[in-house]
Amino acid sequence: MILNRGQITESRIVSGDRSESRRSTTYDATIGEIVCEGSVVEGDSYLLGKRGIVWVVSSERFAFDDKTTGLATLKTSWTHKGLLALNVGVIDPGWDGPLATALVNFSGSTIQLKKRDPFFRVLFLQHERTSYSKVQRSNPQYLADIVERSRHFSDTFLHMDSLTDDVARNIFKLPKLAVGIGWAGIAIALAALLIPMGVSIWMEAVGDRLDLSALEERVAELEEATPPADETTEEESNPPETETGVTENADAAGGTT
Repeated sequence: MILNRGQITESRIVSGDRSESRRSTTYDATIGEIVCEGSVVEGDSYLLGKRGIVWVVSSERFAFDDKTTGLATLKTSWTHKGLLALNVGVIDPGWDGPLATALVNFSGSTIQLKKRDPFFRVLFLQHERTSYSKVQRSNPQYLADIVERSRHFSDTFLHMDSLTDDVARNIFKLPKLAVGIGWAGIAIALAALLIPMGVSIWMEAVGDRLDLSALEERVAELEEATPPADETTEEESNPPETETGVTENADAAGGTT
């Protein structure tokens, strides 16, 4: 069963609650502390830059008994602004302490976070009694835990400019041997591409030369086997004479007188 506004108030699950945070079936947890890079932010507001990350801790405490489970989600209005909560979800029976989450700004502009701004919508589900382990954290103790967790995060989380700089620095830190291996690899790749092409062109040129030599030899053989066109036999140049002393050619031409 989902608890409504009156049932949430009667159950006394929320300590330090505000009337403006009570909704029909949920309660809006508000920002009590802002933590960034292992330090609690002083002042009542914080400017979260593009792709920046920050932790927020609720000003309210939540005490769940053995028959109540919670579900915390980031407010829709914050999602529309471009904010993302890294840890949302179920609040187990037996939890007694504040709530917190890490927020990331995925928008293209800076977003101002203010203390007492609502950030979580908490839904309360009542069910049959179940076995549970009591987990209780005082406000100072829980805040110290969040400060320690935030040390593992940076305000440059997902900053593309910083990421680009880090990658560039790591590339130029490569040992000279690795750079030499890289150039050798490029040279081998070029050789594997160009050598076959050169061999193919050379083979084609040699083949053309062999064909031309064979053709020239064949032409020479034909020239030796064929006599010149102006050479004739002796019989063709001196036709035989007849008994009358004139050539057959002359008789053929019209006889003698």
